[in-house]
Amino acid sequence: MERAIQLLGVFLAGFVAWMLSGSPIPMGFSLLFPLLAWIAKLLQRPTSEGIVVTILFSFLGLLAMLAEIHLFRTGLAFAFRADLPFGFHLGMALVWVSTSLAILFSNPSSTESRYIAQIPALAGFLLIFSASLTTEYYDYEEWQVLPIAALPIAWTLAGLFLGKRNPALTFGSAIATALVLSGVALGVDQGILRVSEYFRNDDSQLSESAGLRRPAPLGQTGDAGGGARRLPRETDIQFDGQVRIVLQTKSPTLFATWRSEPVYLRTSTVSVFESDELIAPIRSGRWIYDGDDEVEDLAVTLSSSPESPVASYSVYTRKDAANAIPLLPQSSTLSVSAVYEYADSWYQLTPPEEAQGFRYEAITPISRPDLKPYSSSALVRPDAPGLYLNLPPSPLAGRIRALAEELSKTDAVREIRNRLQNETSYTLEYETPPDETPIGNLLFGEKEGHCEIYAAAAVLMLRASDIPSRVAYGYAGGMMDRERKMIAFRDQDSHAWAEILTPDNEWVIYDATPQDSAAAPRVPSLTSLADFESDGYLNLSEGAGTLERGRRPYRDRITDLVILFSDYFLEISFLAFLLVGLILTWQRRRGGKDTESPSEGPAHRISPRLNDMLQLLEKCGNQLGITKKEGMTWQEWLNLCPETPSCFENAVDYYYQTRYVEAPASPEKEKSIRRALAEWNDTALRD
Repeated sequence: MERAIQLLGVFLAGFVAWMLSGSPIPMGFSLLFPLLAWIAKLLQRPTSEGIVVTILFSFLGLLAMLAEIHLFRTGLAFAFRADLPFGFHLGMALVWVSTSLAILFSNPSSTESRYIAQIPALAGFLLIFSASLTTEYYDYEEWQVLPIAALPIAWTLAGLFLGKRNPALTFGSAIATALVLSGVALGVDQGILRVSEYFRNDDSQLSESAGLRRPAPLGQTGDAGGGARRLPRETDIQFDGQVRIVLQTKSPTLFATWRSEPVYLRTSTVSVFESDELIAPIRSGRWIYDGDDEVEDLAVTLSSSPESPVASYSVYTRKDAANAIPLLPQSSTLSVSAVYEYADSWYQLTPPEEAQGFRYEAITPISRPDLKPYSSSALVRPDAPGLYLNLPPSPLAGRIRALAEELSKTDAVREIRNRLQNETSYTLEYETPPDETPIGNLLFGEKEGHCEIYAAAAVLMLRASDIPSRVAYGYAGGMMDRERKMIAFRDQDSHAWAEILTPDNEWVIYDATPQDSAAAPRVPSLTSLADFESDGYLNLSEGAGTLERGRRPYRDRITDLVILFSDYFLEISFLAFLLVGLILTWQRRRGGKDTESPSEGPAHRISPRLNDMLQLLEKCGNQLGITKKEGMTWQEWLNLCPETPSCFENAVDYYYQTRYVEAPASPEKEKSIRRALAEWNDTALRD
């Protein structure tokens, strides 16, 4: 019963991991470890000590935990809901190892052994439950996840204290305990939330209209001409919810990153603060042609080719987006014959007049650079281009510099984000006081604003710390269709953020806008785009096939497999449960079969450990050339031995005593007999 409880527990733990993250990887390991243990048990029966096997499976558990963490951090685990904390991975490893050992050394007879076998599993289940409390929830609610996470804890406790005395009582107690445990955890969690809300400063509360309106996208308000952006002094914008842009990729690896990481789609950038409220772009004004890179491939090069693997994607957009075409940041190649670079990272196309919508293809690195490898001191670059460090020619610059002096020079990047997210309020409807500017009002006044104001304020604070940066506009989040590998962006998904120029001269996204339900989402939500028709868009990318270079097919095939498991997780889990149940039923019947002839009379059911000893005994007999035939008793088989080793006689005598005379089992004696048989077998093999 203990083994069945642990098997069900490890599968429930993998199911909880999928509910939290959307990744099938933890469940895959949860199926793999019991399978490996079962195969190891069939191939080579372990001795009761099992020290070598214990060390081996513990090492495998450590490797599996590190592999799982790596898969989650690199996006290969396809965690499109939330990243699992380290405590969850550690708990899963403990459960994997303890479950494997429970299968290998099944059903310990003593209470002490049972406690030793299940305590690591209980510790793992507790870690998983604790980590579930601290993980951010997306598709499932806490009341759905926590009872399932608490059930293995309750079953393990019930099995330890009630044992096999009353299975119905054990099962009922476990269900009740799981409900109570999850209820208490939810109550404590809600209590802490209410207390924190009570003591929270009123200034940090969201406005009542936060869920109704969002800031306008590029080009709807505040355009001062020449591509400059005038920060709005007030916002009161309504949106129609129509789809503006659709991305699609054939690369499962790139699509996996869209599901597991925030998605940003950049249209334009501005860098020069001409005043407190007016920000202008760095104009380029040049055409980029196909032949500029001396390769005629019907594609233009936007930046140097990245060293990391790349993938292509298609963009479907409306004609009015031609003045600022949307591209994923770090896109290196655009599959058109020519493109006009209007300004810094701001590109334009000229589709025919009759085209109401058009499409094009681009290539982008699969992995996106981030700020983690860089410290704040490394990002400080007083020698960077002055346009990326300029401050407005106004008193606001002095106030910003004074504010920057309060920041830690060792971690200014983190402190800027924390200050903006903790000391200000995101709101979608506001009006700047007449004696303030939008940025000044966010930092020093009423401390409220929307994403565009947050991005501009973050850039000024970064520049006051000598960190080169700029403001970027575009879209974030969107709606994702898993079947068609698409993301659709509506006008309410418009967003603005800051970007930092790293010492490697790469622009890295730095989003200081608070995570809020009223703001543009960063991670796409799931939907269906079955009604989207791609045929009505004029194709501007005649050389799209040339963008497939640099792909890694084996990685895509692995990602396709992970996506398949994720999409059909419930069905595959059900089949896995059914398969494990059939294996356990077959193993129980096989283990319960009497290895003696029916003529030996009624007997108690043989234990798996005693059956292991008999199979080792039979293996030793094969070394002497004697085979135990069907229907032959062990005594008859023993009489066939020309010179019966004492360990053979001791094994058969112990078997008859415990099997038919009801003598109490002795783990120590079994250990001694099994060790003697193993030593005799090793000696026979050497001879």
